[in-house]
Amino acid sequence: MFPILVLFIHELSIKLKKEQLFTFSRKRIIIAISLSLMLGVIMGVFMLMMFPNINSEPPKQIAINNNDSEKEENVQDLINDEAESISAYVLQGGMFSNIENVEKWLNTFKENKAHPFVWEKDGDYFLFVGLSNNEEQAKSKTKTAGLDSFDIFVKEWKVESVAITALQEEIDWLESFREYWDLTIEDYTYLTEWGTLLETAKEYPIIGPYSALMNEKLEAIHTEHEFEVDYFLLYVWEQYERLLNDLKDGNNNLKE
Repeated sequence: MFPILVLFIHELSIKLKKEQLFTFSRKRIIIAISLSLMLGVIMGVFMLMMFPNINSEPPKQIAINNNDSEKEENVQDLINDEAESISAYVLQGGMFSNIENVEKWLNTFKENKAHPFVWEKDGDYFLFVGLSNNEEQAKSKTKTAGLDSFDIFVKEWKVESVAITALQEEIDWLESFREYWDLTIEDYTYLTEWGTLLETAKEYPIIGPYSALMNEKLEAIHTEHEFEVDYFLLYVWEQYERLLNDLKDGNNNLKE
C-alpha cells in the first residue's frame, strides 16, 4: 500500500510541475506578444513623427520651360525655300527722293479722286496710281484714270524671288497669296476670297501681323471701285516684299 501511495504522490507531483510549466510558458507567450504589439505601436508613432507626409500625394513637379529645346524643335521644323517673284505693270505718277515732295503730290492726286500708293525702295519714293497684269491694259487705264493733267507713264515693277527659311504652313500660305494676287489682278471679283486667306494666317508668328494689316485695308476699300482695288493690290504686294525680307533675315520690316 505504501509503495502505491508513494508512486501516486510522485506522479501527482510531476503533473503539477507540468501544469505550472505550461502556465508559466503561456504567460511568457502572452507577455511577449503584448510587448511586440506595444513596440509596434511605438515604432509606428515614431515613423509618423519623422515622416509626416508618408501617406500624402507626392508634390507636383514644377514645369520647366526649356526654351533651348523649343528653339531646337522650331529650327528643325524650318524649311529652306525659294519664294517666287511677283511682277506687274504699274501706273507711275512720280518718283521722289524726299518725303516732303511725296506728301505734296499725294494730296494733289487725292484731290483729283485718285488712290495713290507710295512704295519706298532703295531710298526713293515711287507714287503709283494703278496697275495691271499686262502693258497694254495698263496704258489703257491711264486714259480712264481721269488724270489727264498728270504725267502718268507705265512701267514694269517686280518683287524679286527670295530664298527664305519658314515653316511649311507659312510657305504654303505664301503660295496661296501669290495665286490670289494673280487671280485678283485679272478679275476683281476674286477680292471677296481674300478675307478667308488673311484669316488663316493670323496665328502665324511672322505672317500674322502682316495679314492683320492687309485685312484692315481690305475692309476699308470699296470693291466696286477699280482704282481702290488697285490700291489694295499695291499695298499687299509691297507688304509681301517686306514679309519675304523678314523670312530671309529675321528683321522686322512691318509697315502700316
